[in-house]
Amino acid sequence: MFIPKTTLHLPVEIVACPILREPDGLAMSSRNTRLTPQERQIAALIPKMMQQAVRIVKEQGIAEAKEFIGIEVAKEPMMKLDYFEVCDADTLLSLHTFSKDKPAVCLIALFVGNIRLIDNWMIN
Repeated sequence: MFIPKTTLHLPVEIVACPILREPDGLAMSSRNTRLTPQERQIAALIPKMMQQAVRIVKEQGIAEAKEFIGIEVAKEPMMKLDYFEVCDADTLLSLHTFSKDKPAVCLIALFVGNIRLIDNWMIN
């Protein structure tokens, strides 16, 4: 549930910044160092899947992007999907339809082996 910061009267400001990425596109994280060499190679699939998911959201829709991610993750036995969502970029509320007029973001969390990795991609 989204609760605006004004409701809680907390002096919090969220400052968005670009995600730092490894040369292969994987989001930088200290968790990456816990991956075995084989798991690290599999984790490199995440940014490729997310780029494709963004294209699918724009061209076909959110349900199709979710289906794509589910299929791609299922192809790799060392991956287990926790969630994939397309959300309003301002509120982070889940979206069921995509509008080019409203900023959105694809969010993913999945396990590669025993390591939980997260990533997000803005939909412009």
